Amino acid sequence: MDEENPECGNDCGGSEKLTNISDGDEAVFRYIKSDKEYCEIQLAASGSGLVEVWMNETLAGSVTVEAGVQQNSEIRMEAGEYELRLVFREADGLEIREITVK
Repeated sequence: MDEENPECGNDCGGSEKLTNISDGDEAVFRYIKSDKEYCEIQLAASGSGLVEVWMNETLAGSVTVEAGVQQNSEIRMEAGEYELRLVFREADGLEIREITVK
């Protein structure tokens, strides 16, 4: 709880999450940039689902989450600047709290 503003509860820091995710939904982030090859994505999540990871118009990989536990993290994309698009192919109570791309 935020001690400076107790009315905020636990969400005063500007935190956001993706909720109410359904099969076929998409989330787009513009733009991510790295001087190194992209090789991993980490999702802090709850629920279960299958998430495709698209960078520009290229499929970089996919991630499976089961009961809040990410089963794999490998993606492959050359260094550069990209539009990151997550396509939710399956979603069962899936919520995404944090996304880290390396």
